[in-house]
Amino acid sequence: MNHIKREDGTEFDDWYRLFSYGGLGKLIFYIKSNNLKFKFINVEPEEVEQLKNEFLQKKATQENALKAKLDGLDINSVDWSFMKEPPYDYQKQAVLFFELANGKALLGDQAGVGKTLSAITYAVKQNYKTLIICPAGLKFLWKREIERFAGKDSYIFKYIPKKKTREIIIPKENCQFHIINYEGLESFIKLQFNHKCTFHDCEWKITDIKKKYKTCPGCFRENTVKSRLVNEMIFQDNDGIELNPKDYALVILDEAHRIKTQKISLTKTVKKAFGNIPHRLLLTGTALLNKSYELFSLLNFIDSDEWKNQHQFGLRYCGGKETQFGWNFDDNTNMLELNERISPYTLRRLREEVIEFLPEVTRTVIPIELTKEEWREYSKIEKNVLDETEENDTDINHLARLQKLKQYLSEIKTKRTIEFTQDFIDGGNKVVVFSSFVKTADNIANAFIEQSVVFHSKRNPTQKQEAVDAFMTDDKIKVFSGGIQSAGVGITLVSSNTLIFNDLDFVPGNMEQAESRIIRQSTKHQNVQIIKLICQDTIDESINQLLETKTKVITQVLDRKEYVNNETIVEYSDNIIKDLVKIMIDKKNGR
Repeated sequence: MNHIKREDGTEFDDWYRLFSYGGLGKLIFYIKSNNLKFKFINVEPEEVEQLKNEFLQKKATQENALKAKLDGLDINSVDWSFMKEPPYDYQKQAVLFFELANGKALLGDQAGVGKTLSAITYAVKQNYKTLIICPAGLKFLWKREIERFAGKDSYIFKYIPKKKTREIIIPKENCQFHIINYEGLESFIKLQFNHKCTFHDCEWKITDIKKKYKTCPGCFRENTVKSRLVNEMIFQDNDGIELNPKDYALVILDEAHRIKTQKISLTKTVKKAFGNIPHRLLLTGTALLNKSYELFSLLNFIDSDEWKNQHQFGLRYCGGKETQFGWNFDDNTNMLELNERISPYTLRRLREEVIEFLPEVTRTVIPIELTKEEWREYSKIEKNVLDETEENDTDINHLARLQKLKQYLSEIKTKRTIEFTQDFIDGGNKVVVFSSFVKTADNIANAFIEQSVVFHSKRNPTQKQEAVDAFMTDDKIKVFSGGIQSAGVGITLVSSNTLIFNDLDFVPGNMEQAESRIIRQSTKHQNVQIIKLICQDTIDESINQLLETKTKVITQVLDRKEYVNNETIVEYSDNIIKDLVKIMIDKKNGR
């Protein structure tokens, strides 16, 4: 639409605006509803009516979603038996909310509440071919959750299992769910550019994925090639595997705050590549807690017609001010209006609001995939350990060699642990992190300098007590980084409901004692979350399996009211180390 004219044919020149397709429908609805006499140029009457009806349908969808959120959602009207394991009631409510919002929504439940299952259930209920984009450390967690709760197969892009696992990869075409991490997108999605030499005697031109040419390949002159981004994109990696957005009815962005900044390349890539997938769910526990300005990018991805102009958004809702350093949008203004506008798209529940549905303890194992470089280094260390391992060697030597493998894996997991910890902090939680090594505990604490305390064997008693007191009483201290053995006994850390094990101990009793720091009768929280990071296809998996087996044995003994003293637990400790040595010996001998 170029102009709006009066009935007499004169142009209305006092103002003009550029409208998006959705915005034009809103304008038409306003004009027709108020019986304003305007003529539309270059828009047929049928198109005018269609635009108006589309706007009304969209408006009704938003109003229904808002009304349902206010009035409650009738989860009993649905037969949930299509899931292998049914979700909790509040997760069912999220599924119905997604439906009312036509699959365009932001689920902002607090970290640890269980956003993943809500999204999986919605995808299964609708039978949508689904693309899940998540951080690298969560790919296999998504796969496990899909298999556990939905009984469905999923395909992870760029995943090649180790031969020894004998894992069978289900073909991509046979899987409803496809999973890729944010960092992996760049190997599949490539922008295309038109290049043309502007020198009058040179006719060289080409379309490719190169951003620019300093020198013309045709006439070899410098700075004569003009480059322009085209709308076409390539969705194929170097091995010929395709990731085509047109294949999907639903895209799920986990930890969606990764695209909160409009100008970074990741945000541009995600929006350009996947912004036209019909249904788009964003999962994040942090989006509604930070600066309002950061919320715009997520809203724009959900509904680009309604949320078109970030600058206008910043002026209205972020107290936009022009300073000598540029525009500042760090304030929050007109919050009631903003809350009303985003309500049809957003749903957020705090842990205390759904605590009645949660078990006392939620345990999660997060599988960590080693990169090629990490796997190469781990294999080198493992080979040296195997070469040195002899069955009749001393326990001390066995332990020292096993610790070499554990320490390298601890360094790998530290980065992932820091990322998960940051997500929980952003969601308003305090976090306890336990590790087996002083260096790891220090590195984790140093990642949150003014928000953390550290507690390990190198700290004196006064420093240790100060760390506990600060974590328990100071709201600014969000992270307690401690050693499993040094901080796992004799202290109380119940100001937190989240415990992350960066490493595993060899003794089941030590792990149980560490968990007890936040699982106490005096705990402030009825639900606590225990998270273990496990590196796939490494000694980590063997340790975890043995620990779980031994823990079950101890639990069975205790349940029969039999007394288990410290010597018995030490005996279990010897058994797990001996079992690990046996695994290493068998591997050395090719069994």
